[in-house]
Amino acid sequence: MSIRDNIKGRLDLYKVDPRIINEKENWNVRTPSDRLTEHINWLKESIREEGVREPLTCYLENDTFYCTNGHCRLEAVRILIAEGLDIPSVPVRVEDRGANEGDRILSMLTRNSGLPLTALETAEVIKRLLKHGWEMADVAKKTGYTTHHIKNLLNLSAAPKDITDMVANGQVSATLATSMIAERGAEAAADVLKDAIADAEKEGKKKVTKQAVEKSEKKSKVAWNTYGPALYKKATELYAGLIKDRDQHLSELGELLCEMDDKYGKIGEAS
Repeated sequence: MSIRDNIKGRLDLYKVDPRIINEKENWNVRTPSDRLTEHINWLKESIREEGVREPLTCYLENDTFYCTNGHCRLEAVRILIAEGLDIPSVPVRVEDRGANEGDRILSMLTRNSGLPLTALETAEVIKRLLKHGWEMADVAKKTGYTTHHIKNLLNLSAAPKDITDMVANGQVSATLATSMIAERGAEAAADVLKDAIADAEKEGKKKVTKQAVEKSEKKSKVAWNTYGPALYKKATELYAGLIKDRDQHLSELGELLCEMDDKYGKIGEAS
């Protein structure tokens, strides 16, 4: 069966059997999340009632359709078909013949009409453009982002997994994470944010704000100022008395740490 047997309609807008639309491996930058699942479920119910209203965008390669925009709509359609709903075709807009790989990558930012990409997903698109040979100035010009914003996104993407997981899980905003990285460096930022998240969770909060970080740091500083000198003194005594009264020094050091933990909820760190 030829490609023409699977399409109907105008030359610029086809009706295509969704079963023959493919996705290139690792092309879609969206990462699995509750947010994404909720969006696809919402699309599924909308499509069940009204059909696919916004066309998918695809390009043809060796008479095969590959989706470049509309992955969530396509996934929702596939779920509905699996549930038994008859969807013989979906509207598809085909990329211009002159479009290249860079154009298709850029379209993930400029043509996305559905769920906005997260900061980490946007960073992944930018990294692909840079690997494709684009200069940062080109990315800024084509996307409308400032070079400063682009650098922040790339720094966030390159941050330790602890930080990217916090952002991906919605515990820390991308803005807060990037500002913390810029101010303190990635490793220090990760430690501070971990403490702030632990404090927030004890208060029944799921997301950390800048104010929460400042509060957590203040708490750590008070804890250290209160117990730091005594801990330092006891640690010095322990080091000096490794042979004599070692168990006694360890016991006293442990009592200090437990008292500090009971009062402040965590072992404070110098700041």
